[in-house]
Parts: sequence; C-alpha cells; structure tokens
Amino acid sequence: MRSKDYNDQVKSFTPLEPHQMVRVALAEGTKPQYPEPERQRYRRLLKDCTIIDESRIDVLFRIMQRGSSSPREKNFLDALVAEVDYDSSAWKPLDYNALKKEGVIIEHDGNLKGLTGLVQEIDESKVIFVPSVGERAAAPEDEQDYKKHVDSRNKLVLNGKDVVARFAQDRGFELPENYLKRGYMTTEVLTLLERHGFYFTEALRTAVEVLKEPKYENRVITTMAIKRRDGTELRLHPHDFVEAAEFYTYCLLHNKAVVETLGDKLTELGDKYHGASTFDVPKRTPIGRNRHNNVELHYFPNPKRDGPYPLDWMNTKVTCDCPHALNMRNYEERNGRMTRVVETMDTHADMVFLAMMHKKGISPGEAVNNMSPIPTLEFSRIVDRTRYNIVQEFEVDVEGRTRTRRAYVREDGIEKILNELAKSPEWTFERMFNGRERVGRKLLRPMLV
Repeated sequence: MRSKDYNDQVKSFTPLEPHQMVRVALAEGTKPQYPEPERQRYRRLLKDCTIIDESRIDVLFRIMQRGSSSPREKNFLDALVAEVDYDSSAWKPLDYNALKKEGVIIEHDGNLKGLTGLVQEIDESKVIFVPSVGERAAAPEDEQDYKKHVDSRNKLVLNGKDVVARFAQDRGFELPENYLKRGYMTTEVLTLLERHGFYFTEALRTAVEVLKEPKYENRVITTMAIKRRDGTELRLHPHDFVEAAEFYTYCLLHNKAVVETLGDKLTELGDKYHGASTFDVPKRTPIGRNRHNNVELHYFPNPKRDGPYPLDWMNTKVTCDCPHALNMRNYEERNGRMTRVVETMDTHADMVFLAMMHKKGISPGEAVNNMSPIPTLEFSRIVDRTRYNIVQEFEVDVEGRTRTRRAYVREDGIEKILNELAKSPEWTFERMFNGRERVGRKLLRPMLV
C-alpha cells in the first residue's frame, strides 16, 4: 500500500478519490526515475494544475533530482511536497480532457484481459480511466448487492470438482468415478485428499493453475469460495490477503494487537478448544469510540503439516461485525427450500491467522493451512495499481441531464483483475504468494517521496 503519512491511520486506509489519484500521479511523474522528457512534461503540468509559485516547483524538481543534502534542505523539501499533497488546497480544478491528451490519464474500454495487461505495464505516474471493469453492469453505489448475487459461473470453488480433479491429476492418484460425475465430497474422497496433503495452500496453488485452463478463459471470476458439506459457503478474496498482510505489519509497528477474547489459539502451545474462538481485531479506519472489530471463528484449522484435522479449512466458519461482513450476511442465498447466509473471509478474519502464526512462531513456509497467505512484493504492487491508478468514469442521468461521475474501483472490480491476472501462464502461485519472501515493512510505501 501507499500513504503520505502512516501516523494518520484513518487517511492511510481510506481510499483515494479520483481527483486525488490524478494529483498523486502528477507529483509522481517528477521523480528522477522517469525519463527526463517525461519529467519535464510533468513539471509543466504541475505548474498548470496548481497555484504554487513556479519557482518553488522548479526547486522541488531539482532537489528531487539530486536528493536533499542537509537537514535544512530536507525540511524545505518536505514543505514543498506538502504543497503538492493530494489534499492540498493549492490544486486547481483538474482538466481531465487535457490530461488525457497529455498521457497522464489513459482511456481504456475496460475489457478485462486488456485492462489486466495494461495494469502490469503502467507506472505510478499514470491513471487508467475505464467505463467499467470487465462486464460489470452495476454502478459503484450498487456494489454491495452486486457482490452478494454471484453466479456459480463467476466463482472458483477451492474444494470444488475442478480443483480437486486437477490436484489428483498433479499428485497422480485416481478419484472415485461417482465423484467425477456428481462432485459430491464423500468420506472416501476426503480420505484420499487428506492422505495426499490437500491443505489450504495446496488448494489455492491448484486453483491458480485451474484458472489457466481453457474452461476458465472466458469466465469472469469475482470470488473464490469454500463449499461446506451442508451446502453453505465461505467466500475469499485475494486482495484481502494483501490488505491483511499490510495491516498486520502496520499494527506491529504501531503497537496494536489482535486479542483473543474466547479460546486459546493465540497462546504459544494452546489448541485446547476445537470449537469457537473470538478475537478483537483493530479497525483499519477507527472512527468514534469503538476501536476494534469482533471476529468469531469456528473450526480454526491447524496451520502445520503434521497437525490434526488437516482438512478443517473446508469447515471453517467466520463471522465479523464490520459493516462489510454484516452486509454480506444480510443476503440469503436460496436453493429450493434451503436458505443459507453468505459468509466472507474479510481482512479482519485474515488478520487472526497472521496473529496466530506470529504468536506460535510458525513461519509462513511451515503454515500449510494458513488461510491468509503472504503476498509477494510484486503481487502487492499490482494490487496497489488497482487501488491507486484506476478510475471508473461513467455517465448518469440527473434530473434529465447527463452528468459524468468518477469513482475508484471497488473490491469486486479488483477481484476480477486479480483473478484474470492468475490466468496468465507467467503468474504462478509462487509469484503471487511466497512464504519464503520477507516482505514486512516493504509493503508500506511512502506516497510522494
């Protein structure tokens, strides 16, 4: 992630508005790592788009080129950077059409394959404007409902038939014929999977390979899911894995802890209770008196390879009292006479897994059932671009008049891009998630300097 001031937690974890993204890109383009002709163009644009004295922008440009050489110069640089900050009052209204002609804003039709490729190509001095992400038909304000109504074609089930069959193929064992026909998870199938080590990370690794198969080429995947034997499901999202790693690192640096309020999962040797555990997890944007969210977990899987009940990740149940998780549970998915509440494994629940590994001294490489896998730096940078460098620009009718509206891309749009990314042959599981790569503080980058 990127922030101008990590001491301001609320601002650090609040999404940027479209005009703020463009402002950040304009300041970014003056940095010395970019080609000199481009830096000069961004210097000119910075002068055009702000009311800052041009000579001060020239000084900013020069100091950024060679670096500050003294504490006094460093203080002067900090003051200049503050003037071009994304929420500074020194900015004029942006002329988006002019910035499109200058190449700061790149217009794209939003087709998923092309957009995913472009996200990998651009740098942080560019902002992509799209009418929608992929086939999306929902306006941003309708996204919460859009995310609830997920068709089976738009899900990738981690313990579903496609993933299980591919895992069996890769491990060289045969599955019962009735499972291949009906896909029902019998005791015989579970025994085979347990014997061959179908841990959560192996399921996710296999799922990344399944996305590369022709069957999924033209399918838009908006969520991963775990199907339980009673028909209920738990939804998971790769971008939450990145957010959890970022926020857990932030909490460690700012002395904020995940506290277990029921159970003993976070003690060094504790695993006494196999049922429910509850946790107070710090809020990402704490506003008001309540500084924590409450997470309840049932069937917390043992993280290590030699632990009991290795397939318990298929039974894990999660509830969280944050607005997003509560809103998801407000929707009930009906199948005939059965009514099932949607559960989502959000960032707060992912944080509990990271806290458990930290408390027990378990490395990410050992944690085969870590349901919050650690992202690589490269993958986290891709997620950053989806958060800070893509704007959805669309038209709405307001009292009989057409108005242009702009919004940052919400979570389901990010998920579409990340799952499309996983379809590329070069994006393997290890390139996205690698427990042996030490990331930590590297996930928290400064925004303007």
